[in-house]
Amino acid sequence: MDTAETIVAVDDDPDFREALKIFLGSQGYEVIVARDGREGLEALRRHPRTGLVLLDLEMPGFDGRWFRQEQSRDAAIANVPVLVLSGEAGGARAAREIGAEEFAVKPVTASSLIAMVHRHLRA
Repeated sequence: MDTAETIVAVDDDPDFREALKIFLGSQGYEVIVARDGREGLEALRRHPRTGLVLLDLEMPGFDGRWFRQEQSRDAAIANVPVLVLSGEAGGARAAREIGAEEFAVKPVTASSLIAMVHRHLRA
């Protein structure tokens, strides 16, 4: 599989991570899951040609804001686009503040999720 078709999904909800992996996998994407920002950053560094990051904002410990701050400091991965999927109140504003490409409120529908992914990976 082309590495540009790889997505790193960073979310503390194991059921949501599994759903992303199954659904996006069925659409032909390789999905690498991470429980928090630190795991997500490590995954992205291991796969620097990843095409996209799906990021939750609210996670215990290393949250989405921390992830984006660290990502932006690393030239090898700084330009990987980030889509924020969050149930956080004020999530759209927070997504803009951290420089995310797009924001969607969880729970996100399959059709809106795949449309977002395609906008960034199949442009």
